[in-house]
Parts: sequence; C-alpha cells; structure tokens
Amino acid sequence: PGHVDVLPAFLLAKIFNKKLVFNPLIIIYTGLTEEQKIVGKDSLFAKFVKFGETLIYKSCDLILADTPFQREHLNHEFRINKNKISNNKFIF
Repeated sequence: PGHVDVLPAFLLAKIFNKKLVFNPLIIIYTGLTEEQKIVGKDSLFAKFVKFGETLIYKSCDLILADTPFQREHLNHEFRINKNKISNNKFIF
C-alpha cells in the first residue's frame, strides 16, 4: 500500500512547500482487526498498526475517501478532522 510512501513524501512536501494528498484505498488497521480478523483490536500489534496509520493520516494535508462511509470511519476511528477528508475525487 501507499502508506509506506507517505512519510518520505511528507518530508519532500515540507521541503518543497507542497500539499500532501493521499488516497489510502485500504485501511490497514480495519483490514487486520475487523475484516480479516487476523489480530484482535486489543493486541499490541494492532495498537502499533493503528498508531502508525493515524500518524500517516495526520501527516497528510488532504485524504481522499472512496465513500462517505470511509470518510466517517477515518474521522471516527483515527480522529482525523473531517475538513482533511474529501470524498470528492475530482477536487483538482
């Protein structure tokens, strides 16, 4: 997933004074804990993944959500401000 690219992109965006826009396509934490049930939500690994994913989302200037449900989920689960989440992919 593109999640691993966000932190280097964040540094470049800061250096070149650009906005960082990210479309996660998948939410790793949700996939591991709710959809695939590979790990429990209370496991140390799940907490680590959620912390890292939250850091990634909060590093972005704008997150593109595929659906209104994904927008609400990002806001509720990761406490991302709704002003940073767009479900309109044609914002440019």
